[in-house]
Amino acid sequence: NGLGWQQIKQSVTIPASWQRNIQVYARSYGVDTNWFDDLSLTRGVCSGPSGPFPLIPTTINDNFDRADNSSSLGTATSGQSWTANRGTWGIINKQAYISARSEVNNYATIEGGSVNGTVQVTFATNTQDSRLVFRYQDINNHYLVERDGSGYRFYQVVNGERFGVGSWNTTPQNGDRVTVVTTGGNSFSIQINGVERGNFIDSQVYGTKYGLGTYNDTGMRFDDFSFTP
Repeated sequence: NGLGWQQIKQSVTIPASWQRNIQVYARSYGVDTNWFDDLSLTRGVCSGPSGPFPLIPTTINDNFDRADNSSSLGTATSGQSWTANRGTWGIINKQAYISARSEVNNYATIEGGSVNGTVQVTFATNTQDSRLVFRYQDINNHYLVERDGSGYRFYQVVNGERFGVGSWNTTPQNGDRVTVVTTGGNSFSIQINGVERGNFIDSQVYGTKYGLGTYNDTGMRFDDFSFTP
């Protein structure tokens, strides 16, 4: 795959105990990976059950400036497709929203192809439980910044359990611009309206999807989403 396996002359199976170490090491140096349990290397081709990897880092921009649609976010301004991971998401008045929640922890994400980068969104209508989700792997493994009753909170979700990483009290306003910058595989800078509110180190989740979320409210609106690897 161009990352150092070119000289392999025969098929090799990497023990499961090694795979995680290789994965963490690669990601700590900004090499974007999408590893699978049965990783194999064959004559210089690094592949798994779902095909060749790593993923290709992708710049994403979406201003949601398209026709109202109560059942789909459709395609971002930059051309990538949104996925509703839980709940029904759509477009209203040129902003993203959740039109119907499903249980709790509702998300819509888009593939960024990188564990590192800068993700941003505007909480246009900034109601409680508005979320920016990042490093999303699945519904049970991801990070999020959430607006709550007294400010903002940074959480990790690992194996379905949510843990607080950091928090800060500030007065949330409609139009707050929420930004997360991830670097080096495990460093996070959380910014509100361009002002850093927290800087954290954590290395639990290495998903490559980014997006929008809510706990169970439907009143929030999102605008001007972007991801730059």
